[in-house]
Amino acid sequence: MPRTVALHFDFVARPNGSRDLASELALTLEDARLGNEGLEASLLLVSDREARLVTLLTFWDARRFRAAREPRIAWMQKLLAPFADGSVRAHSSLPQFLSETAPVEAAAEPPGFGDLTVEQVPAQ
Repeated sequence: MPRTVALHFDFVARPNGSRDLASELALTLEDARLGNEGLEASLLLVSDREARLVTLLTFWDARRFRAAREPRIAWMQKLLAPFADGSVRAHSSLPQFLSETAPVEAAAEPPGFGDLTVEQVPAQ
């Protein structure tokens, strides 16, 4: 039985709203005391192509999440609504961490990462 459930929220951030989105979302999640409800961690993903395309990935204690899946999703969507320009799409999944001992580091873009054009990408 999985110990963790991942809950994904995909949305388009309000114009000019993604500038301080990470800190504002962190405060919102903290103020909602979601840790008391089984939230273990969260990760904000902002598209490198379009800064308004956002995914909030949250990790929940699986046992506690299953007991109230739909209310948790509705609650999170309500919390995210002020940050979204439109609807907030949600889905859950069962994460499989590939290495529990590997340190997680903020990866810097490799040299030349953003310099490739479509024509330069080798065909498969």
